[in-house]
Parts: sequence; structure tokens; C-alpha cells
Amino acid sequence: MPQTGGYNIEFNYERNIEQLPILSIGIDLGFGKQNDFPDYFDKSFMFAEGHDVSTKVDEHIRSLSIDEVSDFSFKGYNVNYLRLLAKFRVVSLKGFELRAFSGILIRDENFVDFDIYHISYNEDGSLNYKSNFRVQDNTTLGWPLGLELKKQLSPKLKLSLDALYGIPFDRRTKDLPVNLYSRIGISRVF
Repeated sequence: MPQTGGYNIEFNYERNIEQLPILSIGIDLGFGKQNDFPDYFDKSFMFAEGHDVSTKVDEHIRSLSIDEVSDFSFKGYNVNYLRLLAKFRVVSLKGFELRAFSGILIRDENFVDFDIYHISYNEDGSLNYKSNFRVQDNTTLGWPLGLELKKQLSPKLKLSLDALYGIPFDRRTKDLPVNLYSRIGISRVF
């Protein structure tokens, strides 16, 4: 199945500490989304009887080859977050700046995924299957730890690459994600 990427839009305010120019503090507010569900999936499939999919989805599944059926799965992800960060400039060289950052992260996420299993064919060639549709919501308070590489492209544009390791404060709660992700983007200074 074809996979699609997602997007992340973030607004931030950052202020340098005058007494310690290699340190800055900031606040980031952002949201992101990734979804590879095709258009023929609609919310009604969550409530349909039988295979827990709408008639349109069921007909599509039954039209697939055995190889296509075994890979039939989709995922979606939405996140809203607020980060309060301290950033420390590690090195600055030839217009590139490497910074380490940490702080507090408040993140509200929801995940949805769908797949089929127990796939079999009857003697007449018709397909039998069961479907899984899972939804998970998390609101976490955590500790972000990351690195950021920036390059000034123009007085108002910066190229940015960062990697973040997010650790929830409540590590005893099961199923809270400890995640590692990276992203690349262009930021505009206003």
C-alpha cells in the first residue's frame, strides 16, 4: 500500500539571554498530522456491522489479490503540542548552528490504525477476513531532549533539521509512547 507523509506546523517565540549569549529560551506551539487512509474510508466503517467496514470498503477488500490483502493496513496520527524550551548553542561554523535543547513538553495525540487478519478463502473463492480498527488518545507531560541544526538562508529564512527524543514523566503508565522523531523544514522570521 502506498504510504504518505505528513506535515508539522509550528509557531515559536525565542529570546536570547543577554548575559549568556549561547543560551536562549523559547515557547513552541505546534500541530502535526499524518494519514495514509484512502478517500473511500469514511467514519461510518467504524460502526458498520459484519466486518466493521462499510460496504464500499468491504467490496474493495474483496477485489484485492492475496498479496494486496495481506498488506492492507492504514494509519493516521494527529498531534497538538506545547514546548517550553531552553536551547544551548553547541557550535557555530560557516553559517551552521548546532544547538541542544530540553524543557517541558505537553502533547495531545491520537492514533488510529486499521488492518485485516484471519484471511481465508472459501471453496467458491470468496474471501473471509476480520478487521481491526484501533483508536488511542494520549495526553502526556514529558521531557524533550533534542538537537537542532540551523542554517541561515536569508535574513528572514532558516533551514532547520532537528531530532527529538520525547520521554513522558509518567513512565509507569503503559502504552505511553517514548518516541524519537526527526524533521526538516524551513522557518520564517517575522
